[in-house]
Amino acid sequence: MPDARDAYDELKSRLLQRLASDIDHSINLGNKAASRTLIQKRLDALLVEDNILLKQHERRQLAEDIVGELLNLAPSTRSKDAAAPFFTIQELCDSRMVNKESIDFLQAAVAARLNIVISGLAETGKTTLLRALCDFVPEDERIVTIEETAELQLNHEHVISLETRQSRGSGHSDISTETLIMTSSRSRLDRLIIGSIAGREAFTWLQVVNGTLACSMTSCEAESAQDSLSRIEMMALLGEPAAAQEQVREQIMSAVDLIVHLERMPDNSLKVGSISEPTGFKDSHFVTAKIFQFEQSGLEDGQIIGTLQPAGAPSHCAQKIRDAGIPLPTSTGI
Repeated sequence: MPDARDAYDELKSRLLQRLASDIDHSINLGNKAASRTLIQKRLDALLVEDNILLKQHERRQLAEDIVGELLNLAPSTRSKDAAAPFFTIQELCDSRMVNKESIDFLQAAVAARLNIVISGLAETGKTTLLRALCDFVPEDERIVTIEETAELQLNHEHVISLETRQSRGSGHSDISTETLIMTSSRSRLDRLIIGSIAGREAFTWLQVVNGTLACSMTSCEAESAQDSLSRIEMMALLGEPAAAQEQVREQIMSAVDLIVHLERMPDNSLKVGSISEPTGFKDSHFVTAKIFQFEQSGLEDGQIIGTLQPAGAPSHCAQKIRDAGIPLPTSTGI
């Protein structure tokens, strides 16, 4: 009698065969975001047609595996250069991860040199969105990127791409994110882009952003915008145990302007759930105010339909953008 793994593999193989013909006919591999959405819709239709009932996490895993194999993005087959799909802003809008109004706001925020943290759980598109926002960085800026594996691959003329290294004996020493942040802070740069803040380097990052450098973008694995600030606080205190908690919190409030939070929706789609700004503390917890909030308007063929809407409250970041001489399009509603 086949076990659960065999049954899963048989189901995946059967569905793959039925979907594979789409690659040659209606799927445009040049637009991977749109292709993902199309494959997801057709997979959902097949599951309904065959009366296949799956738990939510099983359905999500099946969709990831099938979409990954059809687009040649599965972790066992993709190359280092394709580790983070290079989606354009337009492709992200086409896939409904974001909308034009929120992108117009983020473009202005990048131009105004606001510090941006992209938060979300694993595999929610943080690196993909970070890479897309980098296209808004002015061409004349000197940029340093720091990653474990170079995935951002910016097209700007003045880019220094740094990678961390773990020692493998033979006298080699570690080159950590923390070390690279300290090294880059001594160079003449305009913007520091870190693939992910994930450890004790958070403290050094706060020192640099609040000191010699006033412009940075990064990502942080977190369940919410507030959680990203709390995680940065925790990691910073691990990096410098002698630091006072109140001082670290003040540094975070000074360093972080915007938090763009990504979510995987129940239909397995990836969307920007909110764009927020930190506003203070309440009962020893960070407080954020939403500038944009995703609002669901309905369902269409099993897919969540909705869009990011302006929250309507006054925004400190919007004022910072205007103070920098960057006009905010009226389309943003801010």
